[in-house]
Order: sequence, then structure tokens, then C-alpha cells
Amino acid sequence: MGGRFLLRCLMGGLSLAVLGGCASADVDRADPAPSWGRDVGDAETSCIVTEAYPELPLYDVNARLPVKDVDAAYTQAELRLSRGTGKCDPSSASPVWRECEAISGSPEASVETVLWRDGEDMARELFARGAESLLTEDMTGRTSKGNAFRYRLTAVGYDGSDAAAKSPVFEIVKKCQPSKETLLGLDRFVLRKGGEPFLVAYQDGSRVLLIETRTGDSPSDRLPDTKSGLLPAKAVDMLGEWWRTQARKLL
Repeated sequence: MGGRFLLRCLMGGLSLAVLGGCASADVDRADPAPSWGRDVGDAETSCIVTEAYPELPLYDVNARLPVKDVDAAYTQAELRLSRGTGKCDPSSASPVWRECEAISGSPEASVETVLWRDGEDMARELFARGAESLLTEDMTGRTSKGNAFRYRLTAVGYDGSDAAAKSPVFEIVKKCQPSKETLLGLDRFVLRKGGEPFLVAYQDGSRVLLIETRTGDSPSDRLPDTKSGLLPAKAVDMLGEWWRTQARKLL
């Protein structure tokens, strides 16, 4: 059998590398077990290769978000991939959630999903259609009141701006008739639930950046700060600015 995608999961002040799983430092709560772990082939012949973890300090970002009572507890999963030397079989990832709507579900579903699709299937499609690198960070933050907030940051690198403009990310998002907004000189495609953005996608040179926020099924998995339970718009803008800086360094 070949290699497998390997995620690094970080909990509070702990960190460990796991294969398709993630434990929690919070004994009172079951946390997601990422399973981006189907076979991807040997490194020399695979379309996709797992790279070293960047270990980005998202927990520091949480503390600066305009969210009430942010706690130090968190669960973070990260994955970094690059184009291998093997052939990429053409593929198209099918939705596993209702497209164009904010995802509301279990932690397991949240950590597995990108653009309403299985995360690994989406990665395969991106690389089959020209991506050179991919970095994704999934975060579950918590408040001292017992509420949770979730977001995923994804960056896809291409060999130039023309290739990035043709990314499947934009094809998928544009089907949802997003609003077009400008922030820091960059045009962004934005989907909202109420006043809060739950998806932001935009191009930054040869990179495509994606921000997705989610809620859980139970009231404790929703923030009381907003009617939707999602992160407030100012928090999403802060995440976008921070993520752009990290992507420029790493991709």
C-alpha cells in the first residue's frame, strides 16, 4: 500500500502527529477525528505528497478575535501537500453537503469538509487541475462559557496568476451567486448567512485563499455573539488578513 495523508493535530499546549486521527485535551468533549487518510501512493510516483507541518500558531489568532470570553482550549488540525511527480488522474469531487449553505453539523463533519465536499476528494481535484501546493488549517476554538466556534483556512498555490484564476474553487463558489467585495485591494467572493460571512474566496497572485466558518448542531456549538452563531464579520476579516500573510510566506 502507498503513503497516506498525515495531519498534525494540536490541542491546547500539546501537539502530536497522528495518522487519520485527533485526540482532545478536553476530557468532557469528543473532538473530531480527521480521516484524510486514503492511499495516495509512494512519494516518488504519487500525484500528491505530504509536506512538513508549518505548525502555525492559530491559538494566538483566536485570542485576538472580536469574540467574547475566548478560552485557551482549542483543537487545530493542519495539512500541507504539494504536487508529486506522478500522474494526477482527472477527478471531480461531488458535494456531500447542500451547496451554497452554511455548514452546520458535527465536529467530525466539519474537519472533513472543504467547499461542501470531502476534503481529500477536493484536494485530489485541485491537484488534478493544476494546483502545485495546498495548505489547510482547521480550528475549533472555545469560550469560557462553553461555546465553540469553527473555521477552516485553505490556501492553494499555482504556478502563476493565470492558473490561479482558473481554480475549481472559483467555479464552485460562483455557482452560489456570491457578493463581490473588496478588502485591502483584493476582490473577494463572499457568501453570508444573515450579516456574517460563512465563506470567503479570493485570489492573491498565484494563490487562491479560502475561509470557511461553520456551526455545530447544538446551542453550545454556536456563538451567542451573532444571531447566526457564526463568527462575526470583523473576525472573518481578521482571519483573512492573517491567512494572506501566512500563505505568502509558505506558498
